[in-house]
Amino acid sequence: MPPYSTSCASFFGCVDVRDELFKLLPLCSLLALAATNRAYHDAVFCFFRHRIILLVAPFFPHQQMFAFLECLRKVGAVISGSAVLKLLFSWENRLWDAKDLDVYVAYENAIPFLDFLHSCGYSCISMLPSHPYLIGSIRSVVTFCQGARKIDVILSRTSSSIMPIFEFHLTAVMNFISPNFLFSAYPFLTSSKCAIVNPRLFHFGRVKLPTLQALLKYRGHGFQIQSSCESRLVDLQSRPTPHRCGSAIGCSKTHRSTTDRGCLFVHFREFTDEMNDMPVFDEIGWHLGGRRCSLQLGYDVPYVVTK
Repeated sequence: MPPYSTSCASFFGCVDVRDELFKLLPLCSLLALAATNRAYHDAVFCFFRHRIILLVAPFFPHQQMFAFLECLRKVGAVISGSAVLKLLFSWENRLWDAKDLDVYVAYENAIPFLDFLHSCGYSCISMLPSHPYLIGSIRSVVTFCQGARKIDVILSRTSSSIMPIFEFHLTAVMNFISPNFLFSAYPFLTSSKCAIVNPRLFHFGRVKLPTLQALLKYRGHGFQIQSSCESRLVDLQSRPTPHRCGSAIGCSKTHRSTTDRGCLFVHFREFTDEMNDMPVFDEIGWHLGGRRCSLQLGYDVPYVVTK
């Protein structure tokens, strides 16, 4: 019998205490705990699964909630935005109450998902040809409402539902979740409440009022927001290791990928060894670029590509 198995079972049987403790752990530490053994894995899975349900619950009654999560999985859609930021990093401040839900889906897979929302009583109130932040990979934004509940469906121009997320204004929002997995592009930066402004905003002339308001919102939530040329300082604050320009995860000069060591991607198995429901997404490569960090002079052109 493994050591402490009785204590472990007793502790994890007290769900309220367990969840309160898990909320105090940094995201990376929590997932490191999940990797130690099956009991911890299952406990962390239950913790995040419960948090996903709490996130979705205000938008769907119980009988539709799990159908919604299954529909997300089938069409390869993900949930992103400030609500996911709160869910991943356990920030329970009232300022992070989810007033709407942001769902990203590839345009070619959108019809079944839109039909599902209609079947749940949601009505389409607007269809904008672009996003207020002027993100190039977004084909359109469809807004659904049911009473006070609102769901924004962001349709990607490409076959990848997640590509637009890497074009957003701030590294802090480059996170997304699905029913069985979670992802963060900058987990160490974000858990330290540090964020870098995406230089694409300036390179492509996309600094508009909604973008400035969004940056101010995150600053009001306690984020330290820096430009790309200050990324060395942000990286040093979030990770107590020497900064390596061009290879450090938090450096704007580093070429990144959704499969590299700096990302946090976790797939939670539902208490089985079956992996045939593993979500498959195109690998995304990106480069923040912009003015180089303070160790070097120059400018790098930002990009986001599907590999």
